[in-house]
Amino acid sequence: GIAAAAAAVGATLVGGNLSRAAELSVAVTLIGAAPLRPVTRAGARPGDVLYVTGRLGDAALAVRALRRGRAPTPAALARFRAPPSRLVAGAALARGRLAAAMIDVSDGLLQDLGHLCDASGVGARVEVDRLPCSTTVRRAGIDLALRGGEDYELLFAVPPRRAAALARAALGCPITRIGVCTPAVEGVHVVDAGGRDLAAGARGHDHFRGAGVMRCDPLTLTRSLRERELLRARRWAQWTPPPQGAGQGEGIYPTKAIP
Repeated sequence: GIAAAAAAVGATLVGGNLSRAAELSVAVTLIGAAPLRPVTRAGARPGDVLYVTGRLGDAALAVRALRRGRAPTPAALARFRAPPSRLVAGAALARGRLAAAMIDVSDGLLQDLGHLCDASGVGARVEVDRLPCSTTVRRAGIDLALRGGEDYELLFAVPPRRAAALARAALGCPITRIGVCTPAVEGVHVVDAGGRDLAAGARGHDHFRGAGVMRCDPLTLTRSLRERELLRARRWAQWTPPPQGAGQGEGIYPTKAIP
């Protein structure tokens, strides 16, 4: 469970606030330190190459079988219950400054690719025949790899000049080139071997679907995200540590609220 996963990477499981409810809900907060320049969703540029670790679609295949009252294949069920950790790959990509932008694939490849594109201000073209998935997933439907989710693989963009360094990197897992970043005005497209656009549909799991969330075009969203990041960076830069002996959280911040 969680304790075993934490122990495997040297993390410590602490705390625990219990309450009664009609349904089981477990919330976990990860606290740690990041390098001075962590890899975020922002940073990709047109021409950067898109890669994904491992394989896609097996977990979604298991979920579909369970929802239909069927027994998933052992391989698919294992991927759903215990997705592989990609911490070694993520750390290598960050330390080697190989990835310009990166995100984990939890809500579906297209959904999370959309988040990376929105934050970076780019579009993307994904070649469906390049997607790393099992024969079973392809027979069941490639949408499981595109929109299924629960894979927890890493999707990342690499500048072409870093391709040789990426080939030498010890990532601890296979990676597959699946596409390329394009100008934002081109949007996100999935194409077949002949370059034809495949039918569009829902990207994947949307945490705010049906919640009345206001939508905006990608360029407006990208500007908004970058402005927010700049404001938070300025707020942190202006923070004054509390005097010795002061209570926790008593540092001085600028008075202007950050939205």
